[in-house]
Amino acid sequence: RQGSLVNPLPPRVVPTGTAPPRLPRRKRPASAWTCTALNQLAFPGLGTILAGRRIGYVQAAVMLLGFVLVMAFMAGWFAALFRLATESGWSEQSYHAQVCAWGWAGLAGLGLCALAWVWSLFSSIAILRQARHTPPPMPAQRVHDREKPRCLVH
Repeated sequence: RQGSLVNPLPPRVVPTGTAPPRLPRRKRPASAWTCTALNQLAFPGLGTILAGRRIGYVQAAVMLLGFVLVMAFMAGWFAALFRLATESGWSEQSYHAQVCAWGWAGLAGLGLCALAWVWSLFSSIAILRQARHTPPPMPAQRVHDREKPRCLVH
């Protein structure tokens, strides 16, 4: 009891017209189709991670490494193209030598990106198959949805 000798705290003042505090929302797991769309259309590995599979981190790392290698090749290619256009001492042979020096990065990067996408395709198929065979989770019952206890004695 508040405000008494047992409990020296003042009584609580509850403003009228206020709603009761909301319960925190539970996060819903991502659906299998959302994971598949993320894997195939956005970023390979991300959908696999959201599906709760740790191998998605490896898929994402392979994709990132491939992307960085492709960007390194593109930077070298643009630098060589810029030098060819602006420096009079540069010939097409110098340009081709510079581009070929970065060619391994472009090809390796494209290969790693393709590997990550194909790998995430197989992961997406596995996620969809698992979702087909797994029953959906039971919805959580909220406090106000529960049946109120009935008083046996009136």
